[in-house]
Amino acid sequence: CISALDATDLQSASMAVMTQPTKLPHMWGPTVDGTLLTDTPAGLIQSKSYNSAAQVVVGSVRDDMAYFWMLQDIPPTFGQIELDGSLDEDGYTLSQGIELIDVHRDYPSELGGWSKWWWMGMRINTDVVPGPGHCGVRWLADLLLAGGTEAVYTYSFQHPTKKRSDGSTPPTPRAWDPTTLVYHTAEIPYVFAELDKLDAGEEATCARTMNGYWTTFAQSGTPTGAVQWPKYNTSSSETLVFDVASSGGVHTIQSMRKAACDLADKWPGPRPLMYDNRYAVAGYKPVASATLKK
Repeated sequence: CISALDATDLQSASMAVMTQPTKLPHMWGPTVDGTLLTDTPAGLIQSKSYNSAAQVVVGSVRDDMAYFWMLQDIPPTFGQIELDGSLDEDGYTLSQGIELIDVHRDYPSELGGWSKWWWMGMRINTDVVPGPGHCGVRWLADLLLAGGTEAVYTYSFQHPTKKRSDGSTPPTPRAWDPTTLVYHTAEIPYVFAELDKLDAGEEATCARTMNGYWTTFAQSGTPTGAVQWPKYNTSSSETLVFDVASSGGVHTIQSMRKAACDLADKWPGPRPLMYDNRYAVAGYKPVASATLKK
């Protein structure tokens, strides 16, 4: 039994797996063992076999999958042929692929050295349901409400952390400049107000604001701040957005990414490209867009 193993050995084994990109599918995670975990988390919520009395804060960052795309060395030059080929290999039809691409053209004007196709592919992967992006958050929030949870609060962190005052940039798996991306875990220094990791101006202010919401939530079960954080409901899907003041600051938005999330709900996503290193393999020949399934 794993409980009999030394904690240091377990941690070493876990880190060895996590630092090997080709082994990402084998990362440690919860196991449905029939004893401690009798079903998947989603299954337990659907069967109302969970603590529905607990208030929940759940959210995402704008470009969550960007971290994993960098970890897998999916190149900045990732193009239309590669995107079309990956959608085809993942089983999408031609019309589905076209529709997915069309609703993911909301990439920023500042691409940061990555192609627009890289941005669209990364955003499609981020929006997979179940998944790490806002569409996955909406799916889980709806599931929790149906399961009986009284209070669910959803958020979206939108700020790409810039270079710090000492000239360094936030850590990423590779040397590419991350300052146009809002990648996996980007909100953590803000939630815990780790001001030494942020610029002293707007980023520090945003961090103090976020930390205040999380602190009041821990104290009372209701996150409180200058902008009211509404409880999530299925009709308006209202979400609290966190950003620096010059980019809109803290504000609420209804039906965020509705078109993309509606597609994600309709077409549950295949294995994301974060688990697929074929574009990092020299000599790989992606299929052409003409081979998309008719």
